Amino acid sequence: MTNFGTTMITGASSGIGEATALHLASLGGRCLILGGRDVDRLETVASTCRSHGCRVATVQGDLATRPGLAAVKAAMTREAKIDVLVNAAGWGAFAPPAKLNPETFHKILQVNLSAAFELCCHAAGLMQSGGTIVNVSSDADYVGFPGASAYCASKGGLLMMSRALREDLRPAGIRVCVVSPGRVDTRFNGKTPGMRPGALRADEVAEAIVFAICCSSNIDIQELRLDSMSRLSAS
Repeated sequence: MTNFGTTMITGASSGIGEATALHLASLGGRCLILGGRDVDRLETVASTCRSHGCRVATVQGDLATRPGLAAVKAAMTREAKIDVLVNAAGWGAFAPPAKLNPETFHKILQVNLSAAFELCCHAAGLMQSGGTIVNVSSDADYVGFPGASAYCASKGGLLMMSRALREDLRPAGIRVCVVSPGRVDTRFNGKTPGMRPGALRADEVAEAIVFAICCSSNIDIQELRLDSMSRLSAS
């Protein structure tokens, strides 16, 4: 059994967040706090994690809203000590610049960047003897895609924010890692699993996240860029 301490995972009701929760629980994770918008799916994930002997708390919260963000912070505070934070929640809307309204632009930045920053800061204050923060980004943090100006801005900002936070938090023994996968076969942007041939699976991305969490505390894994071998072979 591996002791990961107390781990907060956002976006845990689906996709990469769900896969990370299940992977940590299967490896013997002691305590998980799972955040997400879909309460029914969140409870299903929590139930599976509990079947591995893991203690699980859930919190429903939409990170696009102040009450949702406050609920997630409160769930972390109730545990008193956080060892790991995985910011896996993400949201996107894709359109040419002329058709992307300011409200949508700001919502994307709120979920993918601003909320992640606030949760990093809150978690760092609860990491009493070091810890690990993993921010789940995307290849959109270093490649521009048409119709994705807001999404790329949010992920590029997440990458640079994480680099700066790494320097701020290293003296406290807190590591900050960015995991940037290419296309992933999840429900993101209205898709269903199976609609992205050649893409990474969510559980494969979860493996990389757990690797970053589990390695020696003296190892500073700063950034992991992931892509599917089958997609690379086809390109």
